[in-house]
Amino acid sequence: MGAATPVNANDPENNVARKVISDASAYMRTLAARQDRNADIAVTAITDGSSFTADEALINGLIDLVADSLPDLIATLNGQSVEKNGSTLSLDLDNAVIEPRETDWRDDLLAFVAQPNIAYLLLTIGFYGIILEFYSPGIALGGILGVICLVLASYGLSLLPVNYAGASLMVLGLVLLCAELLTPGIAVLGAGGLLAFLLGSFLLIDTAEPAWQISRALIAATTVSTGALMALVLWSALKARKQPPASGVEHMIGQSAVALEDFQRQGAVQLQGERWQAVSNQPVQRGEHITVTRVEGLTLYIAKKDRAT
Repeated sequence: MGAATPVNANDPENNVARKVISDASAYMRTLAARQDRNADIAVTAITDGSSFTADEALINGLIDLVADSLPDLIATLNGQSVEKNGSTLSLDLDNAVIEPRETDWRDDLLAFVAQPNIAYLLLTIGFYGIILEFYSPGIALGGILGVICLVLASYGLSLLPVNYAGASLMVLGLVLLCAELLTPGIAVLGAGGLLAFLLGSFLLIDTAEPAWQISRALIAATTVSTGALMALVLWSALKARKQPPASGVEHMIGQSAVALEDFQRQGAVQLQGERWQAVSNQPVQRGEHITVTRVEGLTLYIAKKDRAT
């Protein structure tokens, strides 16, 4: 019990630090008393930041013994008595089997994705993959990689102090960017999405501890690359709008066709490897190149190249 000193938001007298030290000191005394250790010396590790060598810890009653190796530790502990659940037990370690426990690739992978920068990067790549899949459906590679990255990012973020307001802003920003990519316009959605993504990135981690912060360089690089991607897509969309039609009736107008026979008014011509019925207001000779002026149904209206109709 204790450490109940009222504090304000600014804490000018550093009462919070004193409360934390007092609480940790009480906990240390509890542990020392439970294990019959020197509580007064143990508490100085918290109040004064004291440190002890192995021999000093042994002399001051903070530890039971010092061993140079694992076999030495087993030999020293063999036959000693320990208290457990109110009973005194004697350790029999003559036939003790040592089972080392080491981390495998799964533990290493999970520890890797739990890093703030990695989780943030996986989250961004995951959303990019989903956006790519919607923007250009195909073999689902983007969608599969996106989902995998999002699952790994979710695990990593579950171990971090996440600010849900920041996460919501990031999701909103990426949704707006997705909307801009799917329906290119005047970039209002893209600009708003980029701003929301940037603000959400700074607010994502809900702690001031430097070890948990996302690198500002990574945030800047991700935001700039996202903006560049959006600008590239908008530029491509505007360029595509200015190009002449690549298919359909509009594409056929102005194209050159070849007469397949002599005719005065109506006859057959070849256009882009296909046979069409054509109408001309001038006589046409076989093999002559003519220009398509308009298309009505399955009939081409043509004119000779040296004259416009």
